[in-house]
Amino acid sequence: MIAKVPQGRKELTDIASRLRPTNPLEDLTREELYERAQAADIPGRSEMSKQQLVDALRVKS
Repeated sequence: MIAKVPQGRKELTDIASRLRPTNPLEDLTREELYERAQAADIPGRSEMSKQQLVDALRVKS
């Protein structure tokens, strides 16, 4: 069996988009991020902005 080689930039972009996580943290609401932060026991989460929650969750994982 011969592997298919990407033929152009669009095909490479399509492949890359399939490899990305399906639910990046930035796409979640602040409430969803807060729930994840609560589950991860991140201190100070109630006073964090959405971006701070994203950053804290990335550091924790």
